[in-house]
Amino acid sequence: MKCFFHPDREAIATCVECGKPVCNDCRNKIYGRNFCDQCARLEASKHEVNAPNRLVTSVTHEKRRPSNVRRPTGQRRSSSGNGAYVGGGCLSLFGFMMTIGALGSGLHGMGDFILFLVMGIAPLIGGGMIIGNHIKKNKRLKAEKTERILLGLAEKHNGRLTATVVAAESPLSLAEADKLLKEMASNGFVEMEVDNRGIIIYQFASLLPELEDDEDDPFANL
Repeated sequence: MKCFFHPDREAIATCVECGKPVCNDCRNKIYGRNFCDQCARLEASKHEVNAPNRLVTSVTHEKRRPSNVRRPTGQRRSSSGNGAYVGGGCLSLFGFMMTIGALGSGLHGMGDFILFLVMGIAPLIGGGMIIGNHIKKNKRLKAEKTERILLGLAEKHNGRLTATVVAAESPLSLAEADKLLKEMASNGFVEMEVDNRGIIIYQFASLLPELEDDEDDPFANL
């Protein structure tokens, strides 16, 4: 029996989905089952894999779970973020309920006061700190991601950017791009110049090439 995709090669297996015979180069093995390239992509997508890219290409290369079948990074971060909010919220709620209960029943002596602090105030503050720290972390990660986007675009455009270019080539809106570039300029990270058409160009000094004339200016034809 010949391979469906390579008629000059012998087939060594049959796709469990479409039934096409496949050779060693065309066979993809996922969890012990044989697939052709097309069906492997569909099967891999069910397991949150972007593409099979030869999960297994040899008869003897039998495996457990492929190493590239894992939850995408974004989903892991999202789950972690939800956990922080849920955990912090539950801790704060517990502390709040204990605080209300203690104040309602009254504090009698030092023992009750210490218990009130440990079981009420501490969880209330702790939960709030968990949520607050996670919000700060998310803001920091977002800022770092945005900076990497801007630096990547600046390098691509020879150290010179406009807000319009950033908005056109990134997920940022025009207003967001304009605000971020102005903030970077006010902090001294970039230099601003206005060309003879009134367009504000932000220059990243360390990424600027040595321009000999205006023909080399990437913004000359804007």
